[in-house]
Amino acid sequence: MKRAGGIAGLSIPFAAGVAACSFPNMSFTLAAGVSALSLAALSVLVLHLLRRGVGYLPYMAAYLILGMFCASSHRLCLPFPPGCISRFAASCLSSLQDIITSMPFGNEDTPSLLVALLTGDRSGLKPSTVAMFRSCGASHLLALSGLHLGVIYMVVSRLFSLLGGSPAVARARFGVVCMLSSFYALMTGLGPSIVRALLFILIGETCRLDPERSRSATRTLAAALTMQLAFSPGQITSVGFQLSYLAMCGIVLVHPHLDAWYPSGGRSPLRRVWSLVSMTISCQLFTAPFSYAVFHSFPRWFLLTNLLALPLTSLLMMSAVCGVILSAAGICPQLLLKVVDALSGALLSVLEIISGM
Repeated sequence: MKRAGGIAGLSIPFAAGVAACSFPNMSFTLAAGVSALSLAALSVLVLHLLRRGVGYLPYMAAYLILGMFCASSHRLCLPFPPGCISRFAASCLSSLQDIITSMPFGNEDTPSLLVALLTGDRSGLKPSTVAMFRSCGASHLLALSGLHLGVIYMVVSRLFSLLGGSPAVARARFGVVCMLSSFYALMTGLGPSIVRALLFILIGETCRLDPERSRSATRTLAAALTMQLAFSPGQITSVGFQLSYLAMCGIVLVHPHLDAWYPSGGRSPLRRVWSLVSMTISCQLFTAPFSYAVFHSFPRWFLLTNLLALPLTSLLMMSAVCGVILSAAGICPQLLLKVVDALSGALLSVLEIISGM
């Protein structure tokens, strides 16, 4: 089984099984019937798999039927009412938004942009600003995803790197990274993209605890896909879910090959530029056909947008996080506020220029 592909090969039939039973008009009776039949078929297959010498095909069939069972049985379950943790997370989100809006920025567009970038709430943005992001192909910057969790991951990792690399520090780092990332995902609503990014972090951090364990981006992608669909099969119909995994397929499957085209290694500025270019092209190869089919549009200047807007957005978010933490502590550094204002204005100006091209 391992030679045939392992989890990377089994996640595809599992996702196919989920998709097969995720059409919106499935009735309760049909869902119950499919659940019963798939459970019976799965039981027979499991008994067959217990025998020695079976090939890889029965495992694929088992995961296909398991995906069908997960999707159909999900239709039979009542939604859970929000618990105390969800209410606490919503309260923290509201407090975060209040801190951002109360900070004395000089640019009136900065607070609403930061609220959108850090919490996913776009209600404060002007319709023209949202349209500008969309026309430039920068809507993904406003969608909570790996970019946003990456800021938390980077800050925590840098802080723990100062403490050394002992096993105790590694375990503490694992706990802090996982708890902060999970709470941020819960606080911002557990959207499909943010959950995918969270699963990548949790799987990666778990593997880091065992230095001898081999890590593979393809297996991480497959495991995250399987876990996310197992817990929430209905997300497979979400456009955000589909675009998120298509983008990750480009990064995992194509980006390493394009990135290797650069003639030399090192950390030179041109090397970093090419890495960003190759990653952008890799994502677009997978997401552009789907986006055009769904939205009937294609951003002509997507490469320029990502080359300029992505670094500005990353710097803006890291500066904003530092500003929010200091403001929550009762400190309001004017220099940092000016930096955040300047980065916010630069980002909006760049997008305005590109959208007018």
